[in-house]
Amino acid sequence: MNPECDHSIFPPQLHSEVEKPLMNFRENFKKDMKKCDHHIADLRKQLASRYASVEKARKALTERQRDLEMKTQQLEIKLSNKTEEDIKKARRKSTQAGELWAVCLTRSQEYRRRLEMATLPGSLPLSLCA
Repeated sequence: MNPECDHSIFPPQLHSEVEKPLMNFRENFKKDMKKCDHHIADLRKQLASRYASVEKARKALTERQRDLEMKTQQLEIKLSNKTEEDIKKARRKSTQAGELWAVCLTRSQEYRRRLEMATLPGSLPLSLCA
């Protein structure tokens, strides 16, 4: 028989040259896939953590914007109230000045009348002297 065609050595040769390398490749591939799965799981955890941080920051920013808008509105209201109060004070002062002017005018007219009445008989009233 030809040693190249010997069927008794073919199965061990097949096992050592084909099956064993394929089994080794398969085992290494499984190990590599496990490593990749663990790496992907770690990346997913990191991504979830970063997403949660971004969401938390977004919510904090939204809350801060609401607070600032509310404070801005309060300041605008205070400014509006202060302006209204200043206008009221100015009106009061103007009214008071007008009333004071009217009082002074009335007193002046009374004083003038008294002077006219106090003039000597026969002399000209002050209103005609002017």
